[in-house]
Amino acid sequence: MAITMPVFHPGEILREEYLVPLGMSAGALARKLNVPRTRIERLVKETHYG
Repeated sequence: MAITMPVFHPGEILREEYLVPLGMSAGALARKLNVPRTRIERLVKETHYG
């Protein structure tokens, strides 16, 4: 019998494992990474994959 693992959206991992514990907003992360704010926001809202 195969063991299946739950599938997590990358945005969920980013939000729950990094942004929330650090108290950081998606906009703040975008500035630090020098990427468009909307890219990180869409990823965190789970409307965009990678």
